[in-house]
Amino acid sequence: MLKFIAAYAFILLSFLTGLFADETNSPGSVIWTFKTDKPVTGSLAVVNDRLYFGGLSDNLYCLSSGTGEKYWDFNSGNTNSVFISSPFYAGENIYIGADQARTMYCVSSLNGSSVWGFSTEGGIESSPRVFGGRVYFGSSDNKLYCLDSEKGIKSWDFITKDAVRSSPLIISSRVYFGSVDGTFYCLDAGSGTINWTFQAGGPVNSSPAFSAGRVYFGTGAGKLFCLDCMTGNKLWEFSAQGGIISSPAVEDGKVFFGSLDGNFYCLNFMTGKQAWNFKTGGGIVSSPSISDGNVYFGSFDKKFYCLDEQAGTNLWELETSGQVRSSPAVNDGKIYFGNDAGTVYCIDSGSRDIDSGNTLGGQDYFIAETVLETNAPEAVGNADSMTNSPETDTNESGSSAAVLTVTNFITNYIMVTNTLQEQTSLAQPVHYKYTVQAGSFRTLKNAKKLYNFLRENGYNAFYSRIRAGKTWYYRVRVGKLNSIPSADYLMNKLRNEGYRPVLVKKIN
Repeated sequence: MLKFIAAYAFILLSFLTGLFADETNSPGSVIWTFKTDKPVTGSLAVVNDRLYFGGLSDNLYCLSSGTGEKYWDFNSGNTNSVFISSPFYAGENIYIGADQARTMYCVSSLNGSSVWGFSTEGGIESSPRVFGGRVYFGSSDNKLYCLDSEKGIKSWDFITKDAVRSSPLIISSRVYFGSVDGTFYCLDAGSGTINWTFQAGGPVNSSPAFSAGRVYFGTGAGKLFCLDCMTGNKLWEFSAQGGIISSPAVEDGKVFFGSLDGNFYCLNFMTGKQAWNFKTGGGIVSSPSISDGNVYFGSFDKKFYCLDEQAGTNLWELETSGQVRSSPAVNDGKIYFGNDAGTVYCIDSGSRDIDSGNTLGGQDYFIAETVLETNAPEAVGNADSMTNSPETDTNESGSSAAVLTVTNFITNYIMVTNTLQEQTSLAQPVHYKYTVQAGSFRTLKNAKKLYNFLRENGYNAFYSRIRAGKTWYYRVRVGKLNSIPSADYLMNKLRNEGYRPVLVKKIN
């Protein structure tokens, strides 16, 4: 009898182990790989359980992010397409530039069919950014382009003195980017006119990052600059021993980036003082992703690294089959990147329900801020944990998808219909038209972290739990407002402090 029970227990344990194998959380372990026939050098994007990436094999791929199964691939028919540019997802389309084909493509994310293509006079290594119904990207024909994102028709272009490989950053109606001509530019996003320029003293291939009213970028001469985003005045600079192609990431008051000198650096984002550096066995052009206190990036030494964000200690590393230039995407506890051997890796971060906090190398930067959400009736407030506030968030419900419209280059409006009465512990409900969303998380822990930080810094923050499809999210919001000027003021204040706020408009 005991032998039978032991055997039964072993079988049951084996079954459960297989059933929950995806939740074992073994950091750095490979979940699956996908092999292409050419290097994968660009960054990857994960959206709606699909993984998108290009490569030097002339193909744009769409895989299942969970299994690595290929759904479709897009080939322009031009044998010289070569997708060095990284994909950007917006409005159910994928935007990506083909270098040797000299074409910016808009491809349906559903089936990989071509929506439109726009030809330039030079190759495209710059990754596109879509905002406000327009797509922005640079080209080796020395231009930065602005196109209509739906039709692919040129709105304007701006001419520099050399190739534009830096990917643009759009903040508060301004476009920031660098050129191989050694100049860093700030243009008006609507017209393409110059706001200011900065002479960097070396080619700028690094894409810029933004935080707290400051913009950060590196140069081929080994300098990392921090500028005032409004004036272009230099606040500080840092010198590495090699060129900086890696795009910086800013998180928790620190700037993270790699260099061709083989070092990965962490600086204080206000002063530029070095906090720590980590030496790898090769140059670093992979841009880092920051998630859950960990820093992820690859190196020419064929390794993929995970470092502790605070101390810079090596938590784990993975030996791969080729140099890692690709910048990682982190989604749902999985990390995705490619290498020069043409292999795409999906590895376990050890933490489920965590998305990348980076806005450059990682997930968030390759998805438009215009997000369509479907709200389920099960949404409830979290009043029990809000000891510092008498307010709870509005319950949102409705079986149909919420409608989102972008009205200008500054603000995104999420239009929501509230069919349930607002829940509040006050004697009378608080009536308002707008609130500002500072963050949305899959874990309550991360939502509480942001909520507490905002409260400690004087913001009237609150949060709620909401279900979109089958996934629960914890939304952290600030303010209950009744006018656009007051909402814009709060939006700009949060944006200048490094957040990416979204304005939510109530429809009663």
